[in-house]
Amino acid sequence: MTRCGGANRKPKKTNKTKKEEKPVNKNQFRGSWRQFKGEVKKTWGQLTDNDLLEIEGDYDKFLGVVQKKYGDRKGEIERWAEQWCERQAADSRKAAEARS
Repeated sequence: MTRCGGANRKPKKTNKTKKEEKPVNKNQFRGSWRQFKGEVKKTWGQLTDNDLLEIEGDYDKFLGVVQKKYGDRKGEIERWAEQWCERQAADSRKAAEARS
């Protein structure tokens, strides 16, 4: 699965039995930024317009702002973002297949 934000990031090691986390693709994150920022602001209301301007499509900045605003909930928000990106990638693949 393709995710949208940290292509250079290594998967986190956890004791969970879930499938291994894959890094987020930064180019896809930047490309989906306009859609993403609307969803993230609606879902995680502590992020302000100024926060979103600071992030401006940079996944690493997104994680930093989330850490400042949400602290111990950072992991939860990061998982939400990864799942959002997975859905976007799946939707894009389906649309491309439909055009073929």
